[in-house]
Amino acid sequence: MRALSSREAQLGAVLLAAAVLAACQDVTGPDSQQYASLAIAPVIAPGPRPPDLLPIDNVRIRVTRPSGELVQETVVPFPADSSRISVRLRVPLRGRSERLRVTVELRAALVVLYSGSAEVEVWAEGQGPVATSQPSLSYVGPGFQIARIQIAPRDTVLSFGDLLTFRVSAFDAGGNPLPDPAVTWSMTPALTPISVAGQLTAPLVYGTVTVRAVTTSGVADSTRLRFVPRPTALTILSGNAQQGALGSVLAAPLAVVVKAADGLGVAGVPVRFRAITTGGSVRDAQVTTDAIGRAETVATLGSTVGAYTYEAAVTGLTPVTFTENAIAAVASALTIVSGNNQSALAGVLLPSPLVVKATDAAGNPVSGTVVDWTILAGGGLLGAATTTTGPDGTTQVLYTLGGLPGAATVRAALHNAPAITVSFTETALAGAGLALSIVSGNNQSALVGLPLPSPLVVKATDAFGSPVAGQQVDWTIVSGGGLLGSASTTTGVDGTTQVLYTLGSVAGTATIRAALHNAPTSAVQFTATALAAAASALSIVSGNNQSALVGLQLPSPLVVKATDAAGRAVSGAQIDWTIVSGGGLLGSATTTTGSDGTTQVLYTLGSVAGPATIRAALHNAPAVTVSFTETA
Repeated sequence: MRALSSREAQLGAVLLAAAVLAACQDVTGPDSQQYASLAIAPVIAPGPRPPDLLPIDNVRIRVTRPSGELVQETVVPFPADSSRISVRLRVPLRGRSERLRVTVELRAALVVLYSGSAEVEVWAEGQGPVATSQPSLSYVGPGFQIARIQIAPRDTVLSFGDLLTFRVSAFDAGGNPLPDPAVTWSMTPALTPISVAGQLTAPLVYGTVTVRAVTTSGVADSTRLRFVPRPTALTILSGNAQQGALGSVLAAPLAVVVKAADGLGVAGVPVRFRAITTGGSVRDAQVTTDAIGRAETVATLGSTVGAYTYEAAVTGLTPVTFTENAIAAVASALTIVSGNNQSALAGVLLPSPLVVKATDAAGNPVSGTVVDWTILAGGGLLGAATTTTGPDGTTQVLYTLGGLPGAATVRAALHNAPAITVSFTETALAGAGLALSIVSGNNQSALVGLPLPSPLVVKATDAFGSPVAGQQVDWTIVSGGGLLGSASTTTGVDGTTQVLYTLGSVAGTATIRAALHNAPTSAVQFTATALAAAASALSIVSGNNQSALVGLQLPSPLVVKATDAAGRAVSGAQIDWTIVSGGGLLGSATTTTGSDGTTQVLYTLGSVAGPATIRAALHNAPAVTVSFTETA
């Protein structure tokens, strides 16, 4: 049955027809042996397939009872040019019907490639229908448990003429290792032969190939292999003759290049790096050259002043050495790392230490540098008068604030360079019982829309009445509108802070609230008054010099505007309207200006043709007037 590569599509339709004959026996008698007719049509399930080197050439059929008792077994040949086979079996029954199990194996010689079984109900001839069994056959041949294989070594670079043997490991679906499988090897492009054992010799040509291994069950893996010329020289590319501080990493890596006789770089060559001088070190003990033959690593100097030697070596080539110089680092700068601008209650230890960092001229951290600490203002207590920087160049000190509220200043200086300093500013807060009080600016007044003449000033104090600096005060307009100079301010050394306030556009009372940000219930309120402006001038806006038929209303109203001495619009000003001549009818005898300072009236002309005069006057200043002239 091997045309599996060409006949696998037909195998699902393979019919093993077993016709059972009575062998000239009478099956109608009560004591005679009864036989069943059985048709078998196996189906190959999806999954792995055997390679062509294992052709199916015979079929084994076993018929058993549920107890395992063998009823019938036969092996029939399967010609290479066939896709069907007919078999006659003698299947004796113990009654008019039985339930039997049919097992079918497709084999290459004695190697079982496919196997499957199915139960079927069979009837004695003449007692029921002819039964058909359709067992599903699964691949159980060599390597059927293999779910994954892995080639080793992987992504290899091989020098011209070198010998390499690949190995293959197999694993089941659970990742468990299996015995090494038999595989078929191939190479693309085929630059050199590869044996059945996975062994090859690098050809004398540049090139990259893909090596592939396939098991008998079709599981495959591949890896890349690169052929390069044999390296002939190792030279320093960069990183020699550097200088650095004790214990520091050299600024540039130690870099080398491996070349072949043609002067081109050779990829995939292991380069070994090491520090020859005690105390020095390298990051990588071995580095493989890249596509152009380069390899590099980072070197660290030791803790002793002097020369340090590092080596790069390749098997079969003369090694190269790098000579570097370690010098004592000198701190030339000091910076604040953390701990500045903290605050706590007076007499209490700050929550975080004061931390500084010493660096050299190149910005590298300097260890072993002594830093002197001094309290310049605010009193208190330092955890130490001097500290020493660690490997990262930092050092720190604890600071307990003085007993009085206010600012404190702590200086850190390099011991060997006292002019190099940094200063920390901290704040000692007063104890419990913080309070806020009005200092000045309450009960002021001004015209609407104008700033108050004086700022609103508050003072923060502690339970003993002492001023408290550094307290944030939040300002809020409660009523009256207007504009604050700032939403929050901070108390100074005298405990006071202030804000400017511009009144709103509506006359009346305004209320502004000040509260301690960290104690919102400690609050005070300012009251200010926005005064209405007094109108001192009146001007015509529109409606003058109109005309219409006698007895009709003018098309546009008569509009005037009231302003104060500064020319600002005045709202709420009463205007008296009077017909001086020409008769007619006014819509109202008095009107009041709005927020823009304007007001208007409608006018209906008299019954006699000719000019008409209407006067508008400030009610509170009758001498301030304007006149409209209209024509009937």
